[in-house]
Amino acid sequence: LVLPIQWRKGLRGWYLLSRKGASTTNLEPRDNRWIWYPKAVPFSHQHLIRSHGRFDLLLYLVVHSPGIRHVPLHCCSKMATPYVDIQIVSDVVCPWCLVLRRYLGIAMQRFPNVEFRIQWLPFFLNPNLPSEGVDKIEYYHSKFGKERATEMTSQMSQLMDRLGVCYNLKGLTSNTIDAHRLSCFAMSQGKQDALMEAMFRLYFCEGKCLGHKDVLLEAAAAVGLEEAEEVISNTCRMMPELQQEMEGAQEVTGVPHITIGGKISLSGAQPPDLLAAAITEVLGDSASFEHPQGPNDGVCRS
Repeated sequence: LVLPIQWRKGLRGWYLLSRKGASTTNLEPRDNRWIWYPKAVPFSHQHLIRSHGRFDLLLYLVVHSPGIRHVPLHCCSKMATPYVDIQIVSDVVCPWCLVLRRYLGIAMQRFPNVEFRIQWLPFFLNPNLPSEGVDKIEYYHSKFGKERATEMTSQMSQLMDRLGVCYNLKGLTSNTIDAHRLSCFAMSQGKQDALMEAMFRLYFCEGKCLGHKDVLLEAAAAVGLEEAEEVISNTCRMMPELQQEMEGAQEVTGVPHITIGGKISLSGAQPPDLLAAAITEVLGDSASFEHPQGPNDGVCRS
């Protein structure tokens, strides 16, 4: 069933007519006939909305007029589930990126009725390391100095332990170009976040090198990623897409760097309370969001 779409402006924002013959008076945000968009932004793409209310309608919305205004599913209607887009610029060998993902998971649990869509964007901490890898501890010593590296790894081990992560400092570290190509490919199958989790586990918990093809195939198999071997073997595969993602994050100088709902950007492994406050602001349930200075040691830099 494809229905014509009408928009009306009410006292609290824009409303979308979701069935023929619905009254345009006394518009109520929680009425099943309407989707309420409290914060309007330009809308110029297709959107598919399935009703979960008593009308059980399928609405196909294609809007081209620049006058139409929309916020994707930040609504109070029963017709759609609110969602929040999250982008994380990261390198899979950065321990703070794993910490941020754990903190984000804690924050997301506070919003059981919200769908979160996580996208990982590439950053290269060690682009000049060989794919076959070098000893992890020796590399840390050469990069940070032995005393500083020992202090950093000790603090990170304690933090990982509190988060329930088995932090393994053994093994090799390498460049992550193939890992990022595979991550970019996994996005097309909706398995990117799961793949990043698998690669985090293999690198930080099992001490395996992400520059090795067999390790990347193991991560891909763990999440059911198809065509992974072809992507890894063909070094040109996904490079244009990867380059485009890198260009979109050129302003980022350290990771992790998270953007929530396209509105709020935070640098470093910020704690769950701060992430939850940012999510609340994006959902429109808070008047303002104040970002205090985060931890200075929550960022990895190349």
